[in-house]
Amino acid sequence: MSGEPEVLSDRGACLAWDGKRLPGPWLMTRALETAFERVGQHGVVSIPIGNSHHIDCLAAYLERVAARGMVLSLHSSAPGVATVAPFGGVRAALPPAPFAIGFPTEGASVMTDVSASSPPTTWPCAGPARDGNTTTPG
Repeated sequence: MSGEPEVLSDRGACLAWDGKRLPGPWLMTRALETAFERVGQHGVVSIPIGNSHHIDCLAAYLERVAARGMVLSLHSSAPGVATVAPFGGVRAALPPAPFAIGFPTEGASVMTDVSASSPPTTWPCAGPARDGNTTTPG
């Protein structure tokens, strides 16, 4: 991997990065590593990343954080993308605005990943269950 995010602001518990269109999963991994280094001192760490490429499945990041006994609230936006029609509408006008949250329990971690859109993010996974070929977990 070549390149580094540009640090626009660093206030200890809150950093702001320009992702420079680097791969989203790579940026997310770097952000989590940075948060893990700082959370002991600050309690909460927030790292907004602008100008990032797609970060893929938000749920993929949750278990790594929950396994450390921490909570992750992850939000993503693509303000220039209109793939979701507002309630009652028929024309796409809003971005999908996915979010995910994960936290540990004494048993299995609780993890959820939600998007305001079905296609294209969830339909490839839900398609087989929708077609009666398999079931979805939970």
